[in-house]
Formats: sequence, structure tokens, C-alpha cells
Amino acid sequence: MDRGGGLGTSTSWSLIGTMGQQATGRETTGTLFGLNGAASSYPRCTSPVLTAVPASGQVALTWTASTCSGGWTFSSYQVCSGTAADTYAACTSAAAALTSTPTATPGVAMFYRIRVIATGAASSGSPAGNVASRSNETPATAGGTSGSSGSSGGSSGGGTAGGGVVTNLNLTKPNGGEQLISGSTSNVTWTSTGSGISTIRLRLSGDGGLNFSTTIATNESNDGTYTWTAPALTGSQFRVMVEGLNAAGSIVVSDISDGNFSIGPSGAVPPPTPTPQQQPAPPPPPRITAPSVVNNVAVTLSGVAYPSANVTILRDGTNVGFVTADHATGVWSMTMRNLTPGGLYTFVFQATDSSGNRSATTTRTVNLPTNAPAYEIENLLAPPTATASAGSVQPGEPVTFSGQAAPGTSLTAEIGNLTRVLAIAGNGMWEVIRSTVGLSGSLSGRARVSLGTETSGWSTPVIVAISGSPVAAPVAKSADLSGDNRVNLTDFSRLVSFWNKPNPPAQDDLNGDGKINLRDLSILLSHWTG
Repeated sequence: MDRGGGLGTSTSWSLIGTMGQQATGRETTGTLFGLNGAASSYPRCTSPVLTAVPASGQVALTWTASTCSGGWTFSSYQVCSGTAADTYAACTSAAAALTSTPTATPGVAMFYRIRVIATGAASSGSPAGNVASRSNETPATAGGTSGSSGSSGGSSGGGTAGGGVVTNLNLTKPNGGEQLISGSTSNVTWTSTGSGISTIRLRLSGDGGLNFSTTIATNESNDGTYTWTAPALTGSQFRVMVEGLNAAGSIVVSDISDGNFSIGPSGAVPPPTPTPQQQPAPPPPPRITAPSVVNNVAVTLSGVAYPSANVTILRDGTNVGFVTADHATGVWSMTMRNLTPGGLYTFVFQATDSSGNRSATTTRTVNLPTNAPAYEIENLLAPPTATASAGSVQPGEPVTFSGQAAPGTSLTAEIGNLTRVLAIAGNGMWEVIRSTVGLSGSLSGRARVSLGTETSGWSTPVIVAISGSPVAAPVAKSADLSGDNRVNLTDFSRLVSFWNKPNPPAQDDLNGDGKINLRDLSILLSHWTG
């Protein structure tokens, strides 16, 4: 049994006999040990059995429950549907229910499958929140006319909310190129479809869409327009974000200005910074494919960042928005629609931790399929953030390197020639304290995480300068009998002068046993400075 990182036993538990595979357990108290019910070598979730019954404008779905073991814990189900076998245009959450009644177009064959979402430890080989198993695929064709009850397919904002399906939210003004005068009024306008938006929130960015730190309006009705007074700011990289919120106050869909606009005082409004033009993607290599059967492709990016982290997504260098990672697991997901089948796209994501520190960017370049309406890029691990407690220190001063990482991962920190491996807990926080005794010049630190077979990129390196006079190690005051901030022959002579004499001074009796002997000498020598 493994206790505290090493093999051993306690006073009340031990391993008797042998095991055919690795077993895991937990120390419930200082002396009691509990064995987990499943071996960590074989994490799994059983596959549900799905049944579909067509109705008028609907399909009634039922499935058997999935059970998880070996380190995986069941989280929820997802109902996935598409118009072709083994392809899914949308997946929506069904929580822990075993039934769903999605609406469907009469006469159009649909294919359904249930996905099991589970959280798991790093040793399970699957990040928290990943798909652990899938049901059988079942086709069904609804009859009659479209119904109005039940849940329906996906939306541009990633799901169903507020009693309806959000299919689109589009900011139309300001959308790039405008020159606004501070204090003047103009209209922020947008369009939307679907009925899942309860309120609208508007936010402003001054750095080309990287951060939207200024709130323009909250709890606005979804009427497509808002009268806005331009703030007393000057700049050329402003953008507006419109967010659609459901009745619970959660963001279900958002959109931002396509280009920069400018704000400034009357007569001195700067021209907007031009939006960088995308370089045409190189043509894909020749390949033999079946004729295209889809007009566009939906791409879903998903992975693990930090609890409640903001994850910003760029496509071919253009900011397409951000999502907020789960507050407990750090799991996030974003879906982009209407992309070109067969197109070559480069996606970049970056996470911001609870202290406002940004991770290094992660890039994925993909060639989209020509005959499937959905494409998934999964298991994206955000590199950890990393900072130092000081930018410069004197030799001998300790430096604390810290940051935030994905929960449940294994973090490797390289601080100079020191390597530390840490298990990241639920809050994602990590810390390594590095001594600088004997060092000079500079000290560099970085970190990365791994989960199963996936490994993130390295964090942005942190450099700490080491210069100045060395800091002396503190002297043990109890052994400094002469009070000269040193433990040397002066203190030794004083100790010997009272050797085996009755009633020695309390100051010299280092172990407090009423006499000066070898025990006191041993204490003195343990703090010797020379």
C-alpha cells in the first residue's frame, strides 16, 4: 500500500498477500486505510442502450443508465443528432435524465446517439469532463408537423436556454471603421434569432478585442438597439461585444465587432487601426475524396483550463470570442459554425487565470472534412500560468514560483536545475519555493502539465535576476552565547568553563537539564558557523 508517497504500513493496516493489478485506496484517518472499489488500471463507464420512437414533429428518446468505475465519476448525458450516420451537427446536455424529446423536421431522417460525460483522475487517461462512452446509434424519422415541446438541437451559443433555442446573435453596429466623438450618442445594434435570450449585456474593449473590461449596459431587452454615449476616451482599437444571457443569467451566445473603431475628442478623433488582413491559406495538398455532401462545417474546440478561467479563441488570427471554463473542473467548449468544408483553419486559444495572468497560446491547424457537418478538436490542455514572487533578489534569498493549472493534472516545474512534479488540486493553484544560495546572474522558471497521454505546452518563462551581496543564513540565538551573531570558539570556551559544574547559567544550559555536558556541546556544534 502507498501511504504519503512511499511504501509502508501503519500501526493498524498493512498489505497481506499479493494483488494481480494496481489497487488504490485512501487513508481515512492517521491509522485507518480504505481500499477503493475498483482498480485504477481499468477506468470505464458502461455504454447506454438507446431507443428512439418517432412522433409528430418529435422523436422520443430513452436510454439505459451508465455506471462508471475505476476512477471515473459520472457527470451527465449529452443527446447528439445529425443527418448522416456517425456525424453530429449538435450535442445538448440532458443532465442526469434518461429521456429526451427533441423536435425534428417531419420526413427528414435523423441519427441519434447518447454521450456519457464523466470526470476522472489523471491516471484514467481522460481529462475531467470528457466523453467516457457512447450509446448505440439509432436512426428515426419524425412524422406530422413540427411540435413545440421538448428539447431541440444545438445553437450558435452552445446550447438551449431560456425556454428556446438560440441560433444566432450578430452585432451590426459599430462593426469596424466608425469614428465616434466622445460624449456623442449613437446606436449599438444587433440581430438575433431563436428565443433563448432573456437579456442583453454590452461590453467595450480598447485593445482590439483581447479584453472587454468595460461594461456598457446590462439587463437590456433584446430589441436590437441601445442608445450609447461614447465615453471620454481616445483610441483607435475599440470593439463592442454583445452577449445574450438566459433567464439564469448565463451567457448562451455572443458576438463582437468585426473590426476596430475609434473614439476621441471633437476635431481630433484618430483613424481606426486597420484590422490585419488575413493571408490566404495555402491550398491543401491534392487528395482523393468523395463528393461533398455538406455546405458548411461546425467545429467544436474543448479542453481543460483553470476553474472559472476566461478562454479566448482566435481563428486565422481573428478573435472570435471567449468562453468561461467550469468553476469546478476547468472544462470548456466552444462551437464555431458555417466554416468551409475542406478548408484549412488555424485555431489559437489562451486562458486567463483568477489573478489575471495569461497562459502561453496553444495552436491547432486542421483541414476540415468535405463530407461531414461536424468536426471536434478535443483534449486541449491549457499551459499553466507562472509568476515569481520578485523580479530580482540577493544571493541566498528564496524565490517563490507560482501560478494556476488545470485541476487533476500532473505539473512539472523546471526552476533552474531543479525539477519538481506536483499533483494539481481542485483550485488549480501550484507553488515551488527555490533557494538561491550559491547562485548568481539569473534564475529561469517554467511549467507544463500532463493528463493521461496529453501534455500541454510550456508556460511563458519567468526570469528572476540574482545580484548584490549574499544574504547570511540566520544564526540560532540559543547557541550564540557571546551574542556576536556567530557560533564559534568564543561560545565553545564559555560552554567549557561551566563543564560539569553545579548550577550553570541558564543561558549556557542549552538542553535545560541543569548541567553542562556532551548534550549541550552537540547542540552548540549543530549551529557552528566558525
